[in-house]
Amino acid sequence: MLSRIAQDEIVFAGSTSKIGRALCILLARRGHTVRMITGCEERFQKIKSEAGDGGKNLVRVQTYEEGVGCRVWILGKVMEPKKIQALIPPESLIIDFAVPHVSEEIAKDYRYVNGAALSYSQKDTDLTFCHDVPKTVPACLAAAIVHARENTQKHETGEVDVDEVEGWWEKATRHGFTLACIEPDHAKKD
Repeated sequence: MLSRIAQDEIVFAGSTSKIGRALCILLARRGHTVRMITGCEERFQKIKSEAGDGGKNLVRVQTYEEGVGCRVWILGKVMEPKKIQALIPPESLIIDFAVPHVSEEIAKDYRYVNGAALSYSQKDTDLTFCHDVPKTVPACLAAAIVHARENTQKHETGEVDVDEVEGWWEKATRHGFTLACIEPDHAKKD
């Protein structure tokens, strides 16, 4: 998914969270300029250092308003609908992994991706559950399932190891998970 984002400047809310931190580092290492919204200079500097040479692509901003006009936003933190409409131009890309998610009413004006809801192959699972996005599971549940199927003896808590993200995505897709906006390989075969 990250490789599909053009070399745009990206505004990132929730940039110092567990997955936010890892995504910022990966995006910066891939040459994207990432405006990280954070009030904590110390955390920003630590993440910038962890990004190695990519750290030069990380920019600390403290308010949503400092992202006005950017056409790619990643929301790992809830953003009020009025702010979205005021600061993010229509047709911009919004990748949302905050809970609650951007409402359908607001999302319809954007190229919207719910990055926290992974589709799954119904051939591979018989899970019965409730989730706010039909025919998906929360990303954290998908990760727990992958951990169990891979018998890793690991779990979802703690820091994300940036160097393992691509490998975990490969494992997730091997176990039938994908983002709802990407046609999964198993759907092509069905």
